[in-house]
Amino acid sequence: MVRKLFRLFVLLLLLVATTAFYIWFELQKGISKAVETLPDKYVLTYDYHYINHEGQLIIERPRLFHLDFGDLAYANRMIVQLERWQDYHKLDDKLTLLQYPAKGEISLQRLVLHGDKIKPATDFLYSLKLSKLIFQGCESVSTLTAADFESLDLLSIDSNLTLNYHYNVLGSSLELSSKGEFDSLFSYEFDISLRDIHPGDPVSPYLVSSQWVMIDPDILSKRDQFCAQKTGMSPQDFAQKHHSDLLEHLKEQGIIVSEQFVSSYKAFAADKQSLAFTAKPSTGIRLSSFANKSYSELLDALNLTVHFNGKEVTPIVAAIDFMQQPKVKEVDPKEQQRRALERKRIQRPSVSRLQSFVQRKVELILQNGDSYKGTILEVNGRNLRLKIRIRRGNIERNFKPDDIRSVLLLD
Repeated sequence: MVRKLFRLFVLLLLLVATTAFYIWFELQKGISKAVETLPDKYVLTYDYHYINHEGQLIIERPRLFHLDFGDLAYANRMIVQLERWQDYHKLDDKLTLLQYPAKGEISLQRLVLHGDKIKPATDFLYSLKLSKLIFQGCESVSTLTAADFESLDLLSIDSNLTLNYHYNVLGSSLELSSKGEFDSLFSYEFDISLRDIHPGDPVSPYLVSSQWVMIDPDILSKRDQFCAQKTGMSPQDFAQKHHSDLLEHLKEQGIIVSEQFVSSYKAFAADKQSLAFTAKPSTGIRLSSFANKSYSELLDALNLTVHFNGKEVTPIVAAIDFMQQPKVKEVDPKEQQRRALERKRIQRPSVSRLQSFVQRKVELILQNGDSYKGTILEVNGRNLRLKIRIRRGNIERNFKPDDIRSVLLLD
């Protein structure tokens, strides 16, 4: 009797161990598949992972690395909470087929960002319209150097953040909400609702609504000190220069702001508590169209509202001088069609993205500039097989995924 009980106990232990190993192995494949979707030269590593008693996937000490610039960020722990236990099953296959879990939450605990290592992103951020407004009066700063990050005390930024998402497959909609804090720089809350979301489709989605709130934005005081040093002024003098240059810049864009905006912004500059933007477009607007719109067009299309220290500014604009707005050059219809196709082209596609295009007609452009059109038959980590139609029938050619510069869907 004792022997039978002992054997039963051993069998149960083996069953538990086998189940635990299977779950661990399946999750490892899912994480590896997610890592494959990162842009070229980005690598994510971590120490180990497991599922806790609450059904959360715990990834210990994840680290984001760039092959050219080194460590970009690392966290003490990443916590992934999916809605159902079965969402973790065969996660790698689901990611390959772009069948994402409907709901989830991702938290990063004690996230550390290396500001100087993320410098390549700052050149892009500075080109954004909002960044240009924030840095008015500090035009000598076209990009930030490592010394600038040190001066701003941004070499190492401690933070905590949480991201929730809800993806509706039938409605092709995505809702994101996030909140967090970045050291003593600022805290934030962010909500965005998108529609016409189709995983794997390069067409930009429509913005339904969005709200972004920055709380205790001490980073703006750091900007005043930094730009004052760059321009040889006192922080108080630079703050006045920033205010006047901001109004002049908007005027050059054809926007004359209201007296309510001027007084509210002055009060905010003297006591920076919170800053909020809310967008509720009355008609659909694709995210990709933002870059081509003027300030006045964005204000109108987004139905934008601004809050300084919790108080809404109404109205924002006193008048729009259409004669002063930058004239948009007319583009030839053929050129418009070519640009539209280029926006749909996926640059440096990952293996998982290419796998999602199996049995789809595509145009491949290789690193050497050669172009091939055909139907993708098979993709793995080392090879892509393409069926190409010719006069006498079809031929098949093999390509290395690393040799593919871009891919464009043709069907």
